[in-house]
Amino acid sequence: MADQYGARVDFYGRSLGHAQVMADRQAFDSRWPERDYRIEPSSLRLSCNQLCHVSGVLDFNAYYTASRARSRSRSSLELMLRPVGARIVIAAESRTVLWRH
Repeated sequence: MADQYGARVDFYGRSLGHAQVMADRQAFDSRWPERDYRIEPSSLRLSCNQLCHVSGVLDFNAYYTASRARSRSRSSLELMLRPVGARIVIAAESRTVLWRH
């Protein structure tokens, strides 16, 4: 996952360095070790100029068996992708929760 993010990322409205984004992602992954993400295919949109804007509706189901915790949500996902050399990295990531259980 580390190579998917740029050196600086607009991460849910905050400008964060790569290490901060990785720490946030690792904390989330620890909280929800069992996750299932599904993009609603008809919602997926992509437009590119110098950056690529990707958007779609994302269904998220997560479990933590040890505590029996569960989270379900549907969100509108927005990503901005930027070419860096031969790679494409995430320059911005955000979601708006549409519903949560």
